[in-house]
Amino acid sequence: MNETVFRSFIESRHRKLTVAIVTTVVALLVLVPLVDDYIEKSEDRRVLTEELISARKTNESLPKFEQRVKQVVDEVAMLETRTVTEESVSRARSDLVGMIRESGCRMRRLEVGIPQSRPWLENDDPLIMNTNLGVAQKKSKTPFTLERRTINLSVAGEMTSIHNLLDELEKDNMLSYPHRLQLQSAEVGKSVAGMELELWYFALKR
Repeated sequence: MNETVFRSFIESRHRKLTVAIVTTVVALLVLVPLVDDYIEKSEDRRVLTEELISARKTNESLPKFEQRVKQVVDEVAMLETRTVTEESVSRARSDLVGMIRESGCRMRRLEVGIPQSRPWLENDDPLIMNTNLGVAQKKSKTPFTLERRTINLSVAGEMTSIHNLLDELEKDNMLSYPHRLQLQSAEVGKSVAGMELELWYFALKR
């Protein structure tokens, strides 16, 4: 019977079409899963290759990144030494007393005021302590708070000594601002003059 079926198939005028259909079905059953598997593995290989390239680039740039981080940390530490905080206000006061003595002036009064603080905004001005609501709404807030400490200083001495003191204050590396300066000229027959000075010292705290 098998031989009869086979002979009928061979002698049939539709045998080419039948062969084509059977071949196509077999190809679909076998090749489609293989193609899907190939595409999936190719995509996995592409993703892994990109991750490998990214990891290599990261590894190569790591020393430069670490160097940049160290540089920023050092810069921040240097800036912090120039600020006057609750912890460093005694040091700032001692430095001022030392400058007064070295300049040849005599200290009459040195008062450290209560610090004022407010939120620090982007592109802010440290000399403005009372920011109004309109300005605050136009600028983005930052995670920092601006602190300002006022030190009122009263000294007496020769004009040369007072000039020396002003020169030392100008050379000082602290984040400060001379808000008010008042000179009292020497009396007739005397060479000693007086100076009243109000200094603002700043600090940023997170």
